[in-house]
Amino acid sequence: MSANIALFQAMLREQIEPKIQDQTDWIDPLLEDILNYNGANRDGIEVDMKNNKFDIVSQIGRMTGYAGAEWAALISSDVALEKMYINSKYVTASFRIWGEAIKATTKDQASLETGTSLYGIAIRKAMLDTKGRFLRWNGTGIVWILPIGVQTGTAVTVDAKARGLVASENRYWLGALQIFQPWQEISFGTEAAFAAWTQIDAVVSTVDSDTQITLTASKTVWTTATGNNRAGTNADSWHIRLKWEYGNSPMGIFGLVDDWTQETWITTIQSLTRASTPYMKSYVLDKANSNTIIKDFRDTYSAFTRFNKSPKYWLVSEDVYASYTDAITITVTANQHQTPYTSKLGVWHSWLEFAYGGKPIPILMDTLLPYGKALLLDTDQLFCADMYKDDFVEDWIMTRIPWYNIYETVRAASFNFGTYSSRKLWALINYQA
Repeated sequence: MSANIALFQAMLREQIEPKIQDQTDWIDPLLEDILNYNGANRDGIEVDMKNNKFDIVSQIGRMTGYAGAEWAALISSDVALEKMYINSKYVTASFRIWGEAIKATTKDQASLETGTSLYGIAIRKAMLDTKGRFLRWNGTGIVWILPIGVQTGTAVTVDAKARGLVASENRYWLGALQIFQPWQEISFGTEAAFAAWTQIDAVVSTVDSDTQITLTASKTVWTTATGNNRAGTNADSWHIRLKWEYGNSPMGIFGLVDDWTQETWITTIQSLTRASTPYMKSYVLDKANSNTIIKDFRDTYSAFTRFNKSPKYWLVSEDVYASYTDAITITVTANQHQTPYTSKLGVWHSWLEFAYGGKPIPILMDTLLPYGKALLLDTDQLFCADMYKDDFVEDWIMTRIPWYNIYETVRAASFNFGTYSSRKLWALINYQA
């Protein structure tokens, strides 16, 4: 290894891991509450690893006390426990840099620090952003859905962010500007095509708007008139994924929070059959519109607190946040409608206040959530289980690619998200319009 390569590699290793709030493009109390700055589990969460699976033991019932005569036989009860498991998922980020660029960045200390900071921060940020992306989805790896019609060429139109019926798959309308990046490798196809490995692969050239991307080469993609549940079945819908993520994506909040009406494809959750496991069902309120949003929030809060008295905050999409502010007619003097939330990392967030029958909690806006979504949650019931934590892969830091003067660096992690109880973790409101 040349002195230039060794110097660049050593500088990458020595960089201090930046804090979560310095790495992400959005405020992320979800990650702040379950991870610390270098990706470790928070608050002593212990999940055993056996046979490449995480074993979880959860309390699903309380002891019972009985009234009776002093001379009567005792009736004993125990704490009800359940064992479940989740699989670990492998996630990577990598970059390649030409040998000439390395020489240029190692010519002096200032250039070295600039170059390694650019690549070092970018690859760390990519890993954390990826965790945040998966945490907000449902384990499918789907990042977008195509509208009806055949599209041939390099320009591809995707559905805009909008509220909709659960059956319309509006949870996959996420905003192209937030999801796609130039030079990303992506894949198009129906679920049957992905399962058969006959999907269409492509590379993103530019992200033109929230509803259009341009590819580096012409492709023909489409969704038939029966797709997206438009008078038909979602089996005909064409989805977009980042390449290789089909079947390999970690579970996310929209898979963990459900009463088996939103994500009906998830019949098994953490090795348990959801239909016959009450504590793995969340409270879900499916509403035609947000005309009664204040009442909807109160009803959901009341239903959630039957099982968990300590919700931490509401996490809502930007359109729901706007609907709530309109409903309470915020003015410039409405500071009494704001309340702080301090995550376990010590980051302070101040948003709208929700106060009903208990301690006021904040309503936090999350721009990555699909439209029409409001989540009430207790992050103490959520965890990230790590087989191994986000770090550089040994022997794959500034490693030369055979036959080329190009050097590759890889960062990787193996993890999955889970919960001790979906019923205690979340409650969901879905607004259809």
